[in-house]
Amino acid sequence: RCSHNPRDTNMYSLVVSTADKIKSLPVHYTVSASCVIRKESGKDPVLTPLLRFVWERDIAMKLYHVPYFNNFRLRSVFTPWRRFTAINKQRRCMVRVESTCVLAKQVERAAIVEIYAVCEAVCPEQDQFLRVDRTDWLSKSLHEIWEEMERSCLQSCQLSPRLFAAQKFHHFGHVDLEAAGLASFPAVPVLHYATCVSQHLMEMREAIKDAWEVSLKSVRNACATITFARGFPDFVPEADRNAVPGIHDALEDLIVDPSVKYTRLIQFKDVVMELALLAKVADIVLQTMLRKVSSRLMESFLHSFLRSVFYERTSPVPEDQQTRYDPDGDIPSARQEKEVHEPIWMIDVIVGRSTASIPHSEGESTYLGVQLSPGESEINDLITEIVETHMATCSSVKRLNTAEPLTPYIVVPDGLPLLHPNALPPEASEFLLTGAQIEESDQFLVLVQLIRNSVAEALDSASKLMPDYRSHVEIIRYCESVSKDTKLTANDADIFRAHLIKFNQQLAEAKSIPQFRRVGAILLNFEPLRSAIVPHPAAHLDHLNLLLPRVALEEKGRISERISVGHRALQSEPQTMEEVLAKKSVVSRLLHELPALRLQVDAAERLFDVIRDFDVPIAVVEVASFKSLLNAFRNYQSDLVEHRKLKSSVIDTFSRDLQAQMQHAKDDLCSFVTWTQQSQWLSTDTLVSDAVILFEKRNKDMQRIASKLVDFGKYLNELKSAMESAGTRKLRDQAVEKDDKEMLLEELHNMMQHAQQQFLYRKQLWNSCSKIEAIESMESSQLSETEVNELHLEVTSLAQITGNLQKGLPDCSAVAWLNGKVAELKGLLPLLNHLHNSDLHERHWQLIRKKCPPLRSLELLSLSTLKQSEVMDFQNAIAEISLQASQEASVETMMTKIESDIRSLKFSIAPLTKGGAADSFDDDVLIVKDTDTLLAQLEDSSVALQSLVTSKYAEHIRVHLLELLEEFNATVHCVDQWLACQRNWQFLANVFSTIDIQRQLHMEYVRFSQVNRQWQKIMLNAKENPCVMLNTSAAGVAIVLETANTTLDEVYWSLTEYLETKRIDFPRFFFLSDEELTSILANVRKPQVIESQLSKCFGNTSHFQWLEAEDESLSITGLVSHEGEVLKLCNRVQARGSVDHWMNRLVKIMSKSVSAGAQKAIDSFNVVPAVEYLQKNVSQAVLLASQTCWSMAMDQCLSSEHAAELKEAHETWAKRLDQLSQLVFSSLLPQQHNTLTSLITLEVHARDVMRALLQCDTDSERDFLWLRHLRYTYEKTPHEMRIELCQWKTHIKYDMEFVGARPALVVTPLTDRCYLTLMTAMELNLGGAPAGPAGTGKTETVKELAKAAGKFCVVFNCSDALDFKMLGSWFSGMVMTGSWCCMDEFNRIDIEVLSVVSQLLESIKAAKDAYLERFVCAGRELSLVRTCGFFVTNNPGYAGRVELPNNLKQHFRPIAMTVPDAQVITEVVLFSYGFACAPVIAKKVAVLYDLARTSFSDAYHYDWGLRAIKTMLVVAGQKKQTLVMQHGSLDFLFSETVESVLVVEALNETNRSKLLHCDTATFDSLVESLFPALDIPQMEDKLLEAGVHHALNSLGLTPDRQQMLKIRQLHSIMRVRHGLMLIGPTCGGKTTLLKILAEALNGILSDRMKRVEETVAKYKSKNKTDQLQFSSTLDRSGEFTLPADIRRSKATYRGVDVATIHPKCLSLSELYGSSEKVGAESQDGLLSRVFRKFESQLSLVAKAFRRLDKQQSAYGRSESATVSKSKRAGLKQSGIQLLTDDDSADTGREPLSSFPA
Repeated sequence: RCSHNPRDTNMYSLVVSTADKIKSLPVHYTVSASCVIRKESGKDPVLTPLLRFVWERDIAMKLYHVPYFNNFRLRSVFTPWRRFTAINKQRRCMVRVESTCVLAKQVERAAIVEIYAVCEAVCPEQDQFLRVDRTDWLSKSLHEIWEEMERSCLQSCQLSPRLFAAQKFHHFGHVDLEAAGLASFPAVPVLHYATCVSQHLMEMREAIKDAWEVSLKSVRNACATITFARGFPDFVPEADRNAVPGIHDALEDLIVDPSVKYTRLIQFKDVVMELALLAKVADIVLQTMLRKVSSRLMESFLHSFLRSVFYERTSPVPEDQQTRYDPDGDIPSARQEKEVHEPIWMIDVIVGRSTASIPHSEGESTYLGVQLSPGESEINDLITEIVETHMATCSSVKRLNTAEPLTPYIVVPDGLPLLHPNALPPEASEFLLTGAQIEESDQFLVLVQLIRNSVAEALDSASKLMPDYRSHVEIIRYCESVSKDTKLTANDADIFRAHLIKFNQQLAEAKSIPQFRRVGAILLNFEPLRSAIVPHPAAHLDHLNLLLPRVALEEKGRISERISVGHRALQSEPQTMEEVLAKKSVVSRLLHELPALRLQVDAAERLFDVIRDFDVPIAVVEVASFKSLLNAFRNYQSDLVEHRKLKSSVIDTFSRDLQAQMQHAKDDLCSFVTWTQQSQWLSTDTLVSDAVILFEKRNKDMQRIASKLVDFGKYLNELKSAMESAGTRKLRDQAVEKDDKEMLLEELHNMMQHAQQQFLYRKQLWNSCSKIEAIESMESSQLSETEVNELHLEVTSLAQITGNLQKGLPDCSAVAWLNGKVAELKGLLPLLNHLHNSDLHERHWQLIRKKCPPLRSLELLSLSTLKQSEVMDFQNAIAEISLQASQEASVETMMTKIESDIRSLKFSIAPLTKGGAADSFDDDVLIVKDTDTLLAQLEDSSVALQSLVTSKYAEHIRVHLLELLEEFNATVHCVDQWLACQRNWQFLANVFSTIDIQRQLHMEYVRFSQVNRQWQKIMLNAKENPCVMLNTSAAGVAIVLETANTTLDEVYWSLTEYLETKRIDFPRFFFLSDEELTSILANVRKPQVIESQLSKCFGNTSHFQWLEAEDESLSITGLVSHEGEVLKLCNRVQARGSVDHWMNRLVKIMSKSVSAGAQKAIDSFNVVPAVEYLQKNVSQAVLLASQTCWSMAMDQCLSSEHAAELKEAHETWAKRLDQLSQLVFSSLLPQQHNTLTSLITLEVHARDVMRALLQCDTDSERDFLWLRHLRYTYEKTPHEMRIELCQWKTHIKYDMEFVGARPALVVTPLTDRCYLTLMTAMELNLGGAPAGPAGTGKTETVKELAKAAGKFCVVFNCSDALDFKMLGSWFSGMVMTGSWCCMDEFNRIDIEVLSVVSQLLESIKAAKDAYLERFVCAGRELSLVRTCGFFVTNNPGYAGRVELPNNLKQHFRPIAMTVPDAQVITEVVLFSYGFACAPVIAKKVAVLYDLARTSFSDAYHYDWGLRAIKTMLVVAGQKKQTLVMQHGSLDFLFSETVESVLVVEALNETNRSKLLHCDTATFDSLVESLFPALDIPQMEDKLLEAGVHHALNSLGLTPDRQQMLKIRQLHSIMRVRHGLMLIGPTCGGKTTLLKILAEALNGILSDRMKRVEETVAKYKSKNKTDQLQFSSTLDRSGEFTLPADIRRSKATYRGVDVATIHPKCLSLSELYGSSEKVGAESQDGLLSRVFRKFESQLSLVAKAFRRLDKQQSAYGRSESATVSKSKRAGLKQSGIQLLTDDDSADTGREPLSSFPA
């Protein structure tokens, strides 16, 4: 439309507008790609070609730039010019239309109208169906299309797709209508349908042919008429001249000059173009008719199909009428059909077969599931064939413009080329239609796509029924999984029964499958499915019917055989004692086998019960035979019991026989004793060899008699039991005889014991005599050939035996002779040992010969000569020389071993671990590993060598020892230099690994590079030959290493001075170690590296917020706290240049940003709504503004003359508090919710203070009751804002440090007193020292005071590993930054270090008192910030604590932190969580924990302190939040009953699991008395219980009620604890408990992942069908991506990983890791490796059990604090951050919880 400006009369000044707006305008324009149309109300539209309009507009705009025309244009309206221009344009438009539009000419219009009439006869235009809007069919559902087609009243071209494609559909199977229950459908044969279709198509083909011929004739006549009218009658063919009136007369009068023939041809070319255009337009009309026919055919196809598809939708069939469907019956439906439409196809339901493995079964199977045959692909192929066949038919129609009769009109007779469509005018080219355009038209494609969609939906409806029959396919899978080859025995009766039940059920289920089922246009044939399933269970039933009788009869035969054998054994009668015992043994064996036989009979009986219950075919005779067998078995049992008792006659026979045998044994024993007592066995007259042989023979007789006595005892016991079981009067009378047998047996045992003792003494005597004779036979042999060691053992044994014989035998000559011989040999043994010493050398023998002249040579001596010679007189001298030889040999051996060890020492050369120094070199960097082991070996060797040198037995090798010691000392010195060089090199190599450090310390880097080259060369040589002595003794190595160490020391001190300057420039670097600071300076171009150290340099900053830009941005726009809160900086900080410079700028801008945020929060306090206030301000600003405004309001009220102002302020603040409490359950971010909770906590304290002042009638702002509380003063100037923290007469300026959104501490009276003490100490330039037991809030109070003052507070967990250098560095940072330091458990530091701390504090206090700006501290000249503060916490009386020196105590003001007010803390916390009845519940909770502390047993794992209460309150708050989110803010949710139930549930979840059994009842009674009449729901988790049951089955365990309870408690306690301790006795199930829970969680997660995968698969499949049921998105590549919840599920659900560690078998270094004392290498401990493994496996959410099995020492806060520096270094090297109590306090979770299993 024209411009908005009313003064702008330029008709070419147009703006784009919408159709709605232009309706009210008098003039508007329509612009297309070819023309511009001007439409004015009441006038005809004016058309201008686009190019011309642009040309006119350019001219007009140029004229408007001329001032004259522009001014004239404003004064005149150009009426004549506009009228003249419009008339010209209209004339040109008419000329153009007349020259190009065929219908504008009379002759052409008549021909086209006639052709159009013929086409209308074939395809009438007035058909209502063609007027249906089909442009949006693809976006509509099939049901909507169906209703639209029903409304269109289709009456023409009713071509049924079933009729049209009958010959194509017959291969799907002939439908038996009667069998399908569809006999009411008209039974028309398929061939009749085909005949109807053929006849209809033939009629249509004839109609199209007639239309084409009429159209050709009309076009020929029109062309002839036009040719004649244009003056070219001679160009009209003779065949067409009869149709043109007057042409013959014109031909007779026509005279053509031959000279102008070519000119006429050129003139005729224009006529040819006009005639060709006419032919094209006529062809277009015909093609349009074909398109309509095609569209109607497809629409009819779709219509018939939809009628059949939607028939079932509109007329639902009841379940009981699906197989026999009667369309005339009374069927309840939304509307009744007047006619019944039979289904299009009958599709078989078959069992899909594949060789792929099935996930639900073991092994592979060829069955997948239920499928349709044919499937969707085959039907789609058929539809494609139908469409292609129809399109081929339409394309076969000959084009009208290419017909041969029209050739003379479109081709010049002289052979001018046929006009190409491109030669036609543009207007004509736009209307050309080719044969392929019919298929490519949008309408036709929509119809084809709708047909395909309808087929897909019909098949989808049928496929949705298939899951109902998957259970039937499972029958095949189950039958396949049950092998017929499995051998079943008689004990498998239950298996037989289960199989028979299962297979009978499956057979019945398979036979219940219906034969047919109608689904829309499809008739499903289930007969193939039923035929495929039924044989499988039937075959198994036939197999069982054969197998079960065979097994039962075989078992019956085995039972019958065993009973027969037993009966035969019981029939025999014993006659002797041996037969009696044999029969009794048989009876015992049969009785022992009787339970097994009874089980066998029971198993057979169960088999026959199964046969009877399931009518398994078996002979009746066999059943009767088995019943007889049962009677025989009962008789056999009774007979066997009777035979357990012996008969009286058998007992008499047994007794007599036993008496006779015992008497005979007594006679034999008396004869044996008589032989043994003969005197010849004690006399020396008896030959030794004969005596030895006789005693060996008599030994066998003694053993035989002893064996008989043992048997007699067994027989007598048997007789006694038989007589007692018989119980007759006669047997009772034989008691005297029974006593005689026992007495006789006792007498025999006594005689046998004495006889054995005397026999063994005499046997030992003669054996010893035999050995003496053997020794005497060797006396004549040479002494050098005698085995002295064997002789020594033999003589020692004989001496012991001789002593025993003297005690056990009477005095006799044989024993005396033996004793003398043994004594003589014992006297020779020492001398023989000395002379046979292997360490005697020639020099020793010379000494022996010199001191013992009779001893000339060892070869000439023998035992006989040694006894006779005088050598025995020199025995002491020989012994002394032998001892000296042994000691010298020992020294030589030790020296050899030490020398071998020293020379075999090797360096452990290995590449340096990648990272740091290793990354700065191309090749692998070699270092010496295991240095501690190497130094320990060298130290041991040094001590051993020193001891050898001073030994008096080393005189003969002393020269060699001194040489070895000198060489060894040189090696040790070189190794020390080597390792020192490696340590220094490794540290500096890590420092100089980046280009930035190399540039900043260029001279030092050059010197280091020189050392590095030498070091690399030395290490390469050591790698080739790692021998220590060889490398250290190489020429020049020691000098090179000493020089290198000197150079590295100088470089190190230069580096230290450089780091010191950086710390002075940015004092917060004092809180970083040298390695951490070096890593920051080495990555100047990567400022993101400093983010890992932010928590040590700032109060509560996790990382930076960088400017979002395409390139890598170095602009910091904000600070992000650990809670996720962002502090937007007022100015960007460019992280470029020196780190200390831009960090200083960052600190300043951070302070300005915090100040600006606080100013904004104060200005908008109580101005904007609370929710908006929380969302727009950071937590620090919100809390500071609240406290500042409250302090100012209180000062104003107290200084006012109106006493009612304080009361009004109290009421106002109470209302504000109620409003804030209602926001607890609003939709806020987590950090905003933390802010709200902290704000409520502080507001509660403010309300309580105001209430206390009202109660005390305080009326002055200088009253101590008001001044003793922590408050703020606010002063605003044009240049700055000043806020001070005040208490009593102390003032501290608010430091504007970003402290984040940490939860606020509940302020109690104890907290106020602690604040007052600490603030007063700061005013006196002293420190504060809160002291008290663990869990009383000492550290948290100091941190909260620092947060209130806006201070950066650094908390150190002190240990005995701290040294004075580390403390001096920390103190320097505190002094220069003005930060606060809280040294937790200060009294754990060594007393020597504490004395240094005292000196440091003394110098700092002196500087503060003198108001110095700079002073010297810890060897540094530092600038002093007076607001720095030092605080310590002590745990007096704990193990490992020391008493602070008096000179150190004077620098701190003590404050006792004993018992916090649990009731106040509980009330405030509950109120901040939204509990309306917080005061009442808090009082009960405080009483409960006090009673628990005093009433329960003194278990060392109990904790009833503040930490336990805090954990319970967090759980209760979570429950409250969940309850309100589920049900909304209903009034009953805030009642005391509901809130008490939530608290009791939290008490049970957090405390019940750690209670011992003896305290459980006490706990329940306390809860019941404090919270009476409450209905506490049971803690149930059905998903967890199902997972636990599944885990128990998989682990082979039996469920137990108590065990299930403990598992639930364990799972619950793990969600609120960082760690836990399982406590219980050995074999109490602690480890098993963890295994069960881990297995259960794994099972739950795997099931959930399966559901997620199914959702993902369903989601992807829906993407493919373009019928999405839930939202999806497209990624950049155009692929569908999963929704966020599914992606989160796939990333979240992980398995449970369990790592079991037994710390008792590990050292501390093996458990936690260690760093070498000399080398710089650190090694991971087992715990470090486990943590690293878990860290690498977890991405978003992970579960991991880190269990320290049986680690009783790892308990509580004291253990977490006692982790030594080496342990922390090992864990830190592994990338692990230890959890401290501060971390657990922030999260509200205890660091370690106990759990009695």
